[in-house]
Amino acid sequence: MAISYDLSSVDPDESLNRPNSPSTYDWLLAELKRRNWPTFSAGTGQVKTFCPICEGDESNSPSLSIGRGRNGRALFICYKNSSCGLGQGCTRTRPMVTKLLQAFQVAAVPERAAARHRKRNQRGQDPCKAGAEVVARYDYGNGRFKVRYAWQDDNGVWAKDFRWVNKGGAGVLLYRPPTRCELRTSAVFIVEGEKDVDRLRDAGFVATCTSEGSLTPDLARKFAGAKAVAVLRDYDEHGERVRTKATAALEAVGVFAFPVDLPGLKETANRGKDVSDWLDAGGTARRLKSLVIEAAR
Repeated sequence: MAISYDLSSVDPDESLNRPNSPSTYDWLLAELKRRNWPTFSAGTGQVKTFCPICEGDESNSPSLSIGRGRNGRALFICYKNSSCGLGQGCTRTRPMVTKLLQAFQVAAVPERAAARHRKRNQRGQDPCKAGAEVVARYDYGNGRFKVRYAWQDDNGVWAKDFRWVNKGGAGVLLYRPPTRCELRTSAVFIVEGEKDVDRLRDAGFVATCTSEGSLTPDLARKFAGAKAVAVLRDYDEHGERVRTKATAALEAVGVFAFPVDLPGLKETANRGKDVSDWLDAGGTARRLKSLVIEAAR
C-alpha cells in the first residue's frame, strides 16, 4: 500500500521537532515499520537501514544511519557515497525530509539484502549489530571520515569494523599524510592502522597509513624525496605481507625504505599486536628511535 506523507504543515525554518513532524526520530521509524522497511539497531537511539536512493537488494550491508538528536529530532547520514545527497549528516530542511520519505515510498523493500545482513549479525561480524559503539572517527580530509565500531560478541570477545563517511570513489587514501618538509627532515613511519598513526604522532614521530591497508604504487610516489621511511607491521600473517608489499612499492620509486622489528611482540595467525601494544607494554619513544637507527644501517 502506498504511503502518503502530508508535509504541507512543515515549516523548513522551524526546528521540526513537533511530535507529528516527519523529521522526528520516532515518527520516521514508525513510518518505516508501516512500510515493512528493514531496520537494525546500532545502539541506543540509533538504527541502520538500507538507503532507498543508492542501495538495492544486492547491497552487502545497510549504509543509512538514523539517529535521535536533540528533542527527538531525526539525524540521518548515508555512509555509502555522496550521490544520494544524504552524506552530509544532520538533515533538517523540508526538501531533504521530503526526498528521503518519498524515496522510501517508491523503492522496493530490500528483502534479500536484509536477510543476508541478519545472517551476518548472527555471526557477530557487522558493526550494525545491536550494542555496537562508535569508538573513533578518523579524519581523512575533504569531509571524509572513517568510523570505527566495536562490540562484544556472545562470548565477551571484542570485535571491530569500520564504515566510511563521504568517501565516494576516492580510492586508497593516506591518513595524516606527511608534509613535504616532514618528508625531507624526518624519518616517516608507515603503519597498518589509524590508531597507530595517532599514537606515534602523539609521541612526536611522523607517521601515516593507508585507508585500505596496502600501499599502492601511486601512493608510494607521494613519498618521493623522503629522507627515510620505516615500515612497521602488525604481528600476524597479513601484517608481514602488507609490510613486504609496502617496502617493495617504496623501493620501486627510489625511496629509502626498510622494515623495523619491535622486540617482544609474538607472531600470531590473526589479530596480531602492533606498535601501540608495544608502547603499552613499556616501549618508549627513545627505544623506538634506536631501533630505527639500527634497522637503517
